[in-house]
Amino acid sequence: MPMVELILKLKVLLLVLPWLLICKFLYKPADFTEPSVFYNSLDYHPEDYIDTFTTLQQEDYFQ
Repeated sequence: MPMVELILKLKVLLLVLPWLLICKFLYKPADFTEPSVFYNSLDYHPEDYIDTFTTLQQEDYFQ
């Protein structure tokens, strides 16, 4: 039985290892941490919606 487990582990390793190497060399954290990506993805500016705030939201926002 240990031989079967070893073969199974090797198959899994051979299946996963190429993807790990691809991710290691192609992944660039800078692609996901640039401020422009973050700010451009946020399309919510509370200042544009102040007229629709409830009293509680206005009190919370303007503290």
